[in-house]
Amino acid sequence: MPTRMQNAELSAEAPRRIEEFRRTAKASWLRASILALVTLVLRIVSASGPYFADAFRHIRAIQSGLLVVHPPGYLVFNSTGFLLVHLLRVSAANALQILNITFSAAGAAVFYLLVSRMNAIASPFWLSLAYICSPVVWFSADVHSSYASVTFFAPLLILVVDGEQSFVWGCLVWAVMTAFRPSDGVFVLPWMAFEAFRFPWKKWLAGAAIAASLTAAWWIPTSIRYSALGGPPSSGLLYSGDQVHGLAQGLLTGHFGIHALINAFHAVSGMIMTWGLLTPLVCLGATKAIRDATARSMTIFLAPGVLFFVLYYVADAPYFAYTAAAGMILASVFLAKWSSTKQRASFVAAVCASLFFMIAARPFNTKGSKTIAVADAYFLKYSVPALKQENDPRLAGLLGACNDPDVRGVCR
Repeated sequence: MPTRMQNAELSAEAPRRIEEFRRTAKASWLRASILALVTLVLRIVSASGPYFADAFRHIRAIQSGLLVVHPPGYLVFNSTGFLLVHLLRVSAANALQILNITFSAAGAAVFYLLVSRMNAIASPFWLSLAYICSPVVWFSADVHSSYASVTFFAPLLILVVDGEQSFVWGCLVWAVMTAFRPSDGVFVLPWMAFEAFRFPWKKWLAGAAIAASLTAAWWIPTSIRYSALGGPPSSGLLYSGDQVHGLAQGLLTGHFGIHALINAFHAVSGMIMTWGLLTPLVCLGATKAIRDATARSMTIFLAPGVLFFVLYYVADAPYFAYTAAAGMILASVFLAKWSSTKQRASFVAAVCASLFFMIAARPFNTKGSKTIAVADAYFLKYSVPALKQENDPRLAGLLGACNDPDVRGVCR
């Protein structure tokens, strides 16, 4: 039993602890806000016109009111853009840019709040800078596609489930993330199942009910819209899987030759574009999965998608956007036993390398050797100069977008 003197000491200590908690929380939110502001400035300065062919399809879907593109449709992403068009009175292209830049800035703040809770990470601020300067995370915010959404939802999902220990709210976050990027939601399902074992079965049922309801809320309208357009009534994740299978050339499809090697190389280049100098540390962090709970959780989070990309099919490095946060955490797990100075130096080096690449790397854009072609196609096209130089009249003509003021391509 505590003595009267001990009780008095505890009573005097409580206000100090509360004040210390408030100062810590205030400092965390201040740093998170600074990171969000830095991200916002970088993304606005580097903003470009539509880059991928899918960008034009998203813009058209919003302008026409169809709100769906190729399977799985991306109904929620396009509907959000449609809503912004009418609320802010901007063009469809600008609406998507606003949406993606917002996701990117918010994702920077959420990632910092996530890693600042991890005691093993001595420099969460610099690790967060490495996250926002990741070429894939950066590129995702500047193109008119749905990749930027997962740079926000993926760290938020980890924060809610692992940080806040809330599985039901995590299921809601997972469902919304899946609505924006269905494939990424499927890749994360094994991790959700793994995490579920830490919670009571009643929370499993409640979370599953929420996730199923929200998934049905976008899947059913998407199928109806495809049916109205003459598409297959089963449009959604299943039909999207059939579409990918027709393009896949990875090892698991039975291709053991040059195509499988190219697919694997493309996946490896995507990892490098995602984690930069930290890529080897991400792999080393994954080797600690047996002994370290955080490494095990993050490895399960990203492994299904990474294996799919390496062994089955990958088209572009931004496919790895949802793995960026988990990979950065894995790198920090490997560095946990290093001194705070060495950890900070590693993160600073990663930030500097990514900034130099994004600002200074320029595509060759000339007919030359195969090495030049590979550098352009797999690496250099993700830099800011590549985004700014995008001006392909053939692509604009092919998509009938020659006179669209929001499309940089001008037909000749």
